[in-house]
Amino acid sequence: MNYSKYSVFVSNQKIFIKDKYLDTRIKLSDFMFDFTVKSYIHNLDIYFSTDNLEILKHISKYFNFDKRSELMNATNAIVFKISKRKKSNCVIWESDDSGIKKGLNQYDNLVFQIDQNFIVIRNDVVDISYQSLENFISSLPLIQKLIEGRINQKFLYNGFLPVHGTAGLLNNKKYIVIGESHSGKTSYFKKGKIFFDEVLYSDGIKLTGYPFVKTYEESNDEVIGSVHRKVVKLSTNKIIYDINTFKLIMANRFYEGTSYLEIEKLDKKHLQLLLTGYLNNVPGKYFFNQEHTVPSNLINNIIYNIAHTTN
Repeated sequence: MNYSKYSVFVSNQKIFIKDKYLDTRIKLSDFMFDFTVKSYIHNLDIYFSTDNLEILKHISKYFNFDKRSELMNATNAIVFKISKRKKSNCVIWESDDSGIKKGLNQYDNLVFQIDQNFIVIRNDVVDISYQSLENFISSLPLIQKLIEGRINQKFLYNGFLPVHGTAGLLNNKKYIVIGESHSGKTSYFKKGKIFFDEVLYSDGIKLTGYPFVKTYEESNDEVIGSVHRKVVKLSTNKIIYDINTFKLIMANRFYEGTSYLEIEKLDKKHLQLLLTGYLNNVPGKYFFNQEHTVPSNLINNIIYNIAHTTN
């Protein structure tokens, strides 16, 4: 049986898979592979299911096995299924210069090809098929962007703005530092404590983020090009903060390799323009499902709230 559109929903704290066209439920145990783990960000359950345990070791930054509070009840869910399968057939590919092939299959699902890895977007289920473990690992930086892009889209449609930044504590004050990659966001908290790193989510009231931090310490935990970063798991005991307790600043390095940071305090108007600009370059936006559009009015309200509560 060919399922074309999957939706995932949570009812009475239980997760269900549903086929959109056939209007039938599918047992989660029948749908998942042998090796399945769950991550959690605010009110989103994220499942990673694979036919190869080795795969989980290479994406383990996204999950941990801490016991969660019973008060953290998921209201949304997304599933990433990773398995060794044949390539997707009957795909109409678009021409693209990014090195990633993008197209639609016979069910109008969005399909990507990253090297020899094929990814099919089926609403709340993302099927990732690989030819070999070595090929999957070599394509991991782009596959991670796809995973995070899908998570970002899910948050956007639930009223949370994803922002590229780092949130933490320094000298007993809470800061959100935004800026380009390698601008010094993480380094700013070298003598402090990091709460969230990489992508932050806020609805203008709450602040949350991924359960891991890429620290300034070098290791082989994550290697992308010439950059080696150490990945540290965060505790899931406290994963939400009030955004109005933070000051929002911007980091810029004067030149490559320096440890000196220029920290810029932003006025409300400048901050609103900057956050609005992020909407045009949301991390992983290339991997968004083309069926949906960003709810701009809602997001503009969030931007206004963030700009007027963090400064």
